[in-house]
Amino acid sequence: LAALFAATFIYTSAFGVFSPESHRALFLGFTLILVFLWFPARADSPGNRFTAVDGLLALAAVVVVTYFIREYPTLVRRVGLYSPADTGFGLVAMAISLEATRRVVGPFVPLVSVAALLFASEHVAPYLPSLLAHRGFPFPRIVAYQYATIEGLFGVVTYTFATHVFLFVIFGAFLVRSGVGKFFVELPYALLGRSPGGAGKVAVLASALLGSVTGSPTANTVATGTFTIPLMKRTGYAPAVAAAIETAASTGSQFLPPVMGAAAFFMVEFTGIPYIEVVKLAAVPAVIYFIAVLAMVHFQAGRERLQGADAADLPDWRRLLWRGWYLALPLVVLLAQLVRGYSPGIAAFWGILAAVFVSWMRASTRMGVKQIYGALIDGARNTLMIASVAGSIGIIVGVIGLTGLGLTFSSAMLSMTGESLFLTMIMVALTALVLGVGAPITATYVILAVLVPPALARLGVSIAASHLSLIWYSQLSSITPPVCLVAYAAAAIAEADPFRTAFLALKFGAFLIVMPFLFVYTPLLLESEPWVNVLTIATATIAAVTFAATLQGYFYRRNTRLEGFLLGTGTFSLLTAVPLANAVGLALAAGVYAWQRLPRSTIAHP
Repeated sequence: LAALFAATFIYTSAFGVFSPESHRALFLGFTLILVFLWFPARADSPGNRFTAVDGLLALAAVVVVTYFIREYPTLVRRVGLYSPADTGFGLVAMAISLEATRRVVGPFVPLVSVAALLFASEHVAPYLPSLLAHRGFPFPRIVAYQYATIEGLFGVVTYTFATHVFLFVIFGAFLVRSGVGKFFVELPYALLGRSPGGAGKVAVLASALLGSVTGSPTANTVATGTFTIPLMKRTGYAPAVAAAIETAASTGSQFLPPVMGAAAFFMVEFTGIPYIEVVKLAAVPAVIYFIAVLAMVHFQAGRERLQGADAADLPDWRRLLWRGWYLALPLVVLLAQLVRGYSPGIAAFWGILAAVFVSWMRASTRMGVKQIYGALIDGARNTLMIASVAGSIGIIVGVIGLTGLGLTFSSAMLSMTGESLFLTMIMVALTALVLGVGAPITATYVILAVLVPPALARLGVSIAASHLSLIWYSQLSSITPPVCLVAYAAAAIAEADPFRTAFLALKFGAFLIVMPFLFVYTPLLLESEPWVNVLTIATATIAAVTFAATLQGYFYRRNTRLEGFLLGTGTFSLLTAVPLANAVGLALAAGVYAWQRLPRSTIAHP
């Protein structure tokens, strides 16, 4: 079923969908069926088979999806006049969507969906606080809106997963099976393995390279972490630190082009900005983030006097590059198709074919029927980890559209912050942090994306800066307990405490919190004159390094309190969009570095 699921949507990406409603319904139907057959209902449920109840739920998914596809033309003609059958099937569809989400990501998102339905109900809405109160809707009307239209369960969330996200996840699975993923792990090892704390730097660069084509932080952690985490532990890193570095690096895969996470495709749908333009906007900030993580690892290694691997244990990077350069071909094909103006789905289709082609360049990676079958299954299963929220988040988005909650929320937010951009950004970050405690990345972004942008637009923030900020803040769900799936995956490999891993990962990935402020306060998204853009990129990059030095308490050597204060002040100055302040920040950072490089005898006896 999983292989059929993936193959069907590869076919529709190349040759067109059967119909708009069936395209969405088939995706949601396959997702629900596979979740019920693959994910147990409880911890004590059988792990090697599905139960009779699971089978009945999967059958229910088949029935409600079939009814929707068959009746949709009639539903459109009699819009507003819904039968008891519509309401009954809709109620079942909503219930099984919530259960599928609960099985994969836990109860938080389904509970928010239920709260949204209560918010829309005529029995609850009039009694809410005055700022949120409204007349409400009868329950049959709510159910019909969610099921009998393409606004709720089958709305933009399901559409985006089906049209864009799924194909790129499959593309990532084919890259791993074709040998591209292994090459992207071996090359950083050859390049950085000898440097101090080199194993940690290998983890960052390997996660960046592989994450740029998988777009899934959890899959990235599992794929690279099984190699990099034991390597870090062997070279002196504590287990929790090794897991935290892998978590922070893998989290960056969600916003590193060319294959970004699911949130980027939702940004395309919400904003109308072409995907290739999103790639251009996201590239520079993503690179700066990885420089910040690399700097954190470097200063950690210096503080703990960690060494690199022996040269004899490392492969020759020149030989490795010579033998594997062609493995970049699928990425070149993907980017070429996007630049030529083709849709992400078409680009991913040709990228998949290119991955199969390059696999045949070497006998050890050659993809036959069995390997292609395995890649299809991998792509479908990896998709379930994120697409299981499609129905539940669709319910939330549907309620927001039905009730007009988005404008109400924006007005309330501006009222609480006094229309201060800085305070509004703080509130957005806190909201993302709270949502991220219980919701995965995609769910967090989608909820924020339908609530927050109107408020930021009223404060003069561009639509691109607004949505990119939300994408970055939504990544906090990867590293904030209790649902931090990426930290859990890394901690399991490292045999470390997941909560300690998550808190350390938040430290290594702390620039994640800083970057959105640069989106709204500086021209980092290339929105100004060329020389201003270049200056902004340069100062932000230097600030990423000094920021890491400040947090780690180490620059060339351990920082004194005064040196830490000067570095922190310099970092803040570098992050502003004021050239004079940038010059002061650069002088402070250079001064601290030069002072630390002076021999101790010179400092003691001037």
